Amino acid sequence: MQEHKIPACVLAQLPGVLAQVAQAAGVKAAWQLAQARGGGRAYIPTPQALHEKHWLTQAVGPEAARAIAQALGGGEVEVPLGPFAGNRAQVWAAIERGLNAGLSVEQAARQVGVTARTVRRHKKDNVSVTVDEQEQARLPLEI
Repeated sequence: MQEHKIPACVLAQLPGVLAQVAQAAGVKAAWQLAQARGGGRAYIPTPQALHEKHWLTQAVGPEAARAIAQALGGGEVEVPLGPFAGNRAQVWAAIERGLNAGLSVEQAARQVGVTARTVRRHKKDNVSVTVDEQEQARLPLEI
């Protein structure tokens, strides 16, 4: 399996085993693992024991699951919630910066690592987002 070259500044934002997962399978797989099993322990099988219906394969996809199993397989790991876990003020600040920079709801959500619903909830409760930015958030994403 190919090891992913992740910049040190990104790895520094990924707590615990998530940095190892990012190096083995990519940042997206690390986020998916945190989403699926964050805040608890998870058994990572050996590559030989991994199958298509295993929770890890379902959570991150077969290629990423194989890479994670190769790097960490054969035991339990403590899976952190992610870089913003437990720090609501930091999440709100990151959402606010994204929205004020003109990002759409979906773009801000992806940048911060939360759902679009979380960003919409923040916008509803936060008066500093201007009408222009609210209108821009309704525009389709540029591809």
